[in-house]
Amino acid sequence: MDLYSDDFHGSKYLLSTPEDLLDRALGNDVELQVMKIARDNARLKVRLAERGKWDIIGRIFGSYDFESSGGNPSRKRGYQAGIAFSIERNDPKLLMLSLKRAQAEERRFTALADYRQRQLENEIDRKLGQASNMRGVVRELKLSRDSRRSVFEEKRTAYLDGDESLDNVIRARGELFSTERDLLESLDDFFDVIIDLDEASGAYFAQLEDELERFKKLSTEVAEEAAGN
Repeated sequence: MDLYSDDFHGSKYLLSTPEDLLDRALGNDVELQVMKIARDNARLKVRLAERGKWDIIGRIFGSYDFESSGGNPSRKRGYQAGIAFSIERNDPKLLMLSLKRAQAEERRFTALADYRQRQLENEIDRKLGQASNMRGVVRELKLSRDSRRSVFEEKRTAYLDGDESLDNVIRARGELFSTERDLLESLDDFFDVIIDLDEASGAYFAQLEDELERFKKLSTEVAEEAAGN
């Protein structure tokens, strides 16, 4: 890509407000979506428990079967894991316990979702500020680089005409290369921040969805062509 282009990668972030970028991030962040689903499930358990008839208890199970030391060939090793919901008609005491447990789950996942949202908001605000400042540094260094290049070319031409010393040409060349190096380092820092914004805003998940749609379309076309043959 053209590092010096006006339409550079990440320019969309500098044209966006923190609010717009946060809305995009909240819609794309998978971690936050999972927390919200868990919170909604907990709320459902609260509503069912409050009706006074059913006890809803979730559990996560896991087990690993090892081969016995006797080497029984009929016994295989394997791992099992899963999530289950137990739904039972209950008496008032157990029902109250179920209700408190469901309410605790709802508070826990609500707190986790709120924390993740604040985390995204802080990250976006901080990275947008860094990106804006770094782009300003890049802009100033580009102007300085162009100026030093003009000076170097003038001194080189003057030297070839016999009107400038070689030392001054070499010094101007060194200053040009030094500024060019600073510019490239600043661009590297800037694009590191842009990568962080891509991650925070969920841009990779949006791109993945586009790729999956393209892949599904391509797969359908291949399958239809194969069926026709």
